[in-house]
Amino acid sequence: MKYPPILLVALLTVGAATYGQNTPEEGVMASIKKESRIFEAIIGKVLRQNFDNPFALAAEPQAAYLPDYGIVVSFHLKINRGTIRAFYGPIINPVTTSPQTTSEQLETVRQTTIQALADYGSTIKDLPPGQQISICAHVEDRNELDTTRNRTDIIISVLKKDLDLHTTRKIDYDEFKRRVRLVEY
Repeated sequence: MKYPPILLVALLTVGAATYGQNTPEEGVMASIKKESRIFEAIIGKVLRQNFDNPFALAAEPQAAYLPDYGIVVSFHLKINRGTIRAFYGPIINPVTTSPQTTSEQLETVRQTTIQALADYGSTIKDLPPGQQISICAHVEDRNELDTTRNRTDIIISVLKKDLDLHTTRKIDYDEFKRRVRLVEY
């Protein structure tokens, strides 16, 4: 019982010295946050290159880390903004109208996001290999008047280990595409 004051002082000193220092998990989370912000900016640039209407990207890509799952990047894209359906027929703005049909524009979203995932997904380095990187595209067709059918959600996801295999060229792009999971509804 003659050591408790010394023990108390030692514990307080050690506790004060370690208070505020980042634990390894906090450091990894900060790194994942930084890497996911870079990746979401890349996705935004890729989308702007393929959809040149300045109002097509309604919501900038935003990434979130979900523990035990991985990273999800989500964005909202409005297609067919150059055409307005009216009761007497469509009004077409030739400057902003895409020459592609709705199905072709959806295919462009699919292919560009898969390609961006293959080319730039390696910017996310600190994600564990068993977790996933997913891109969720909410694509709204302005010309579809039925609110139950005017939005298509496309979710593209891949395991980090498959992305690493593609980055290190242990699998080619075709094999990478086979490992990508695509859900559309």
